[in-house]
Amino acid sequence: MKKLLLICLSALLLTGCGNAAPADGSNSGASAASADTTSDGKPEIDLTTMSSTMVYSQVSDMMQTPEKYMGKSVRMKGPFSIYQDPSNGKNYFAVIISDATACCAQGIEFVLEGDVKYPDDYPEAGTEITVSGKFDTYEEAGSIYCQLIHAEMQA
Repeated sequence: MKKLLLICLSALLLTGCGNAAPADGSNSGASAASADTTSDGKPEIDLTTMSSTMVYSQVSDMMQTPEKYMGKSVRMKGPFSIYQDPSNGKNYFAVIISDATACCAQGIEFVLEGDVKYPDDYPEAGTEITVSGKFDTYEEAGSIYCQLIHAEMQA
């Protein structure tokens, strides 16, 4: 079961964001603020208040058309996951979003704000977490990936 989960997570994290224009390697649209929200203090996109079907649909749209979401504040919850790229040893941290039947899942990578270290500042894999951050994309090895930057996490 763990091997299947690892394979699924690997596939999720290695899936690009679709047909976005190539990034210049910088965090365009990134703000220095760690918890950017609307004027009423709420995130622009709060996936924690949606049904599982709506959440999965919203995340699918975010992956397919990331340019519509660049710089928007997003809050989401789901199981914490980590993937270590065997080619470079880099860790990627994600929230896993499942559809209503839990047969399909997508991961949204996040980068925590501040000086954090793994495993000290992260929960155990599979722990339910809530993450808030700014939606962004980056290019790596010729593919475009989605992530939440300047993220804050609550376990």
